[in-house]
Amino acid sequence: MIHIEAVDLNVRSVTLPSDRVGMVIAQPYLSLTDREPYRCMEQAKPQQLAALTDTLAVARAARHGVPVTHFTVFPEYSIPGPEGIVLVENALHAGDWPNGTIVIGGTDALSEPGFTRLADAANTHVDTSHNALDRIAQNDWINCGIIWVKASDGTLERWLQPKLWPAWPEQNITHQHMSAATRC
Repeated sequence: MIHIEAVDLNVRSVTLPSDRVGMVIAQPYLSLTDREPYRCMEQAKPQQLAALTDTLAVARAARHGVPVTHFTVFPEYSIPGPEGIVLVENALHAGDWPNGTIVIGGTDALSEPGFTRLADAANTHVDTSHNALDRIAQNDWINCGIIWVKASDGTLERWLQPKLWPAWPEQNITHQHMSAATRC
């Protein structure tokens, strides 16, 4: 069963233009571990963090002909854990990051305590009726999508969506410790 949660951007005074939106989409080269939990390899983490920084700089520069980059997108596994999340959020909290914008990104494997800390943080939304945190075992790992919205008043909120279904290439792979909360 699919559950869709609508987020009213009007409440946050975020209005997207009806004619053109600015978008920046990263396509980084990922070096992930070959065993669970799937994470950015330690030796590749500086490169991955630099790719995030560079993408955010391109989005901030808005050279696409629209005044701001309305959407910045990082694919699944592109944000290396807590360090990557902090890097993105520091950029979004900065005064030069435009209000009324949306950033969408996918994390690599987060530990159960790491995901729970993320979910419990201020201005974070998780649909716990459909993604119960108590269903995540201590040794499980979670990769998730994060949607950040910087409202017109500069308030930053984020929504977490644990991965619900393996991608097609993952269908033939047994995941030993991918959280059951993310597979239902």
